Amino acid sequence: MSQDSLLTTKDVYSTFMKMMSDAETISWSRFNNFLVFNSVLIFTWVHLWNGSSRPAPILIALSVTGVLSGILWAGLGYRGRKFLDKYMNMAKAIELLKTSWVAEIDLEKFDYKPASVSLSERDSMSCPWAGSRGLLIGVPLYISLFHAFLLGYALGCIRG
Repeated sequence: MSQDSLLTTKDVYSTFMKMMSDAETISWSRFNNFLVFNSVLIFTWVHLWNGSSRPAPILIALSVTGVLSGILWAGLGYRGRKFLDKYMNMAKAIELLKTSWVAEIDLEKFDYKPASVSLSERDSMSCPWAGSRGLLIGVPLYISLFHAFLLGYALGCIRG
């Protein structure tokens, strides 16, 4: 095996940084899809509610779909944050190594450690619920509660 075919620490670090970027992009893309999907559910529910017939089975189906989608999306948000944490911790471990590929950047002088700094900043936030973890998990759960509220109204249609 030639020396050129071996992976270097720099290659591995670059891969982790790319994986971090991809995990972030995927998480927010899923979140945006969730918001669009639930906006359509809520709009449809309100449109049907304001109609003359108020079809309870359809209102109930929309509400149940909203509750379940919020729970599932919160799970995806949690999973996405766990992957991001894993990649950041792996990159941080490489940043802590004193290897030759970072020799041209004096890490002690410039503190150029993106993963280490990101983890440190995230962990020292005074309002952690306001960060991406809180939004990607909390908003879907909040929307699930809203759909549960709508479900109560839909069930009230059946009772008269």
